[in-house]
Amino acid sequence: MSGTPVWGEPGAKVSHRKPLGHAWMARAYLAALCTSIALMAAQGIAGPSAPLVSFPAAPPWPPWFLHSGIPPALSPLAPLLAVVLGGAGLVAGLVAVRRGWQPHPGQLILGSIAAVILLMLIPPVASGDPVFYAAYGRIAELGGNPYVARPIQVLAPWDSIRSVISHYPVDPPSRYGPLATLTEAVASKLAGDSLARTIFWLKAWNAAAYLTLVLVLDRLVRPDRARRVRVHLLWSLNPLMLFFLMADGHNDAIAVALGGLALLGFRSINARRAWVGGVLLVCAIAVKVSYALYGLSLVWVMRRSLRSLARTPAAPR
Repeated sequence: MSGTPVWGEPGAKVSHRKPLGHAWMARAYLAALCTSIALMAAQGIAGPSAPLVSFPAAPPWPPWFLHSGIPPALSPLAPLLAVVLGGAGLVAGLVAVRRGWQPHPGQLILGSIAAVILLMLIPPVASGDPVFYAAYGRIAELGGNPYVARPIQVLAPWDSIRSVISHYPVDPPSRYGPLATLTEAVASKLAGDSLARTIFWLKAWNAAAYLTLVLVLDRLVRPDRARRVRVHLLWSLNPLMLFFLMADGHNDAIAVALGGLALLGFRSINARRAWVGGVLLVCAIAVKVSYALYGLSLVWVMRRSLRSLARTPAAPR
């Protein structure tokens, strides 16, 4: 029978081209990841430098850092390089997974735990926001309202947090939700009047939230190893997430973790779980109101399941 040979049959044309390997891409990801985290840690250990305002450490408590006095022209270089390398490494890792690289998910989780703990123990590397979180927590802990007055107007002149925040050009009232303020007030209560200790406790809340979401996402995709690996590359060991949420200490980590936990409630048609998921979603919005957009997108994706839930006998009336 004439015609074009079929692959696998005698006489068929066999391609001798080997698929592009993933080993070098995986090595590039790991090298970029480690270098990016090392740059974050080095910048943090060097201590706050302009345009960030320096503040005294509180040994033996973290964060642990020096007062190296990096010149203002050089201080942005390490964070910038960490972000660029981290982003390039992330792309390399995803390509490596697509080409067949399958690292053990447990090793990625352990790597994430190590990175989060390391970055928890240093001061913010490129953002002054945690200083403002500490000020809002101090105001709330003293019985004031951080939503109606600027920290410099409320805190006493001898307050150590006020002395630091007064060097920033603006110090607006809090723009964060009541749950964020609660975490800030608890951190201030535990730390007293030390800005360094307050920032440590704020970072500890972030670390707990970050690692909680690591475990939640791992559970969501556990049956599929390839998806587990991608999840841990995109969240657990994503240098960009580690930089923004842990190295810089932004409180989005708490909102993201609550939003991720809400996914567990909405993943099945169950009235009780959906109610819990809704509560967690509201809590995420109570950290930052912008997460209402995440809530809308989640409801839109789950709209068919929610309609089915509304028709079940167990649905609340």
